[in-house]
Amino acid sequence: DFTLRQMEIIAVLKNVTEMSLKEIREHLPTLLAERTIRENLTDLKKQGIVGSRGQARSTTWFLYNK
Repeated sequence: DFTLRQMEIIAVLKNVTEMSLKEIREHLPTLLAERTIRENLTDLKKQGIVGSRGQARSTTWFLYNK
């Protein structure tokens, strides 16, 4: 089961190829700290739901199996 924040992140990533953390933050319905979003993305990555490319500020996130 996903948290509300995780479901919101998945919904944002569903319609794009990939996005930076900053872009994800701008598309979420509630303004969250980047750290909070990053923690949720990391949890989703551990579950195999999302993946990432790049390092540090150039990291982009994408959804597996849309």
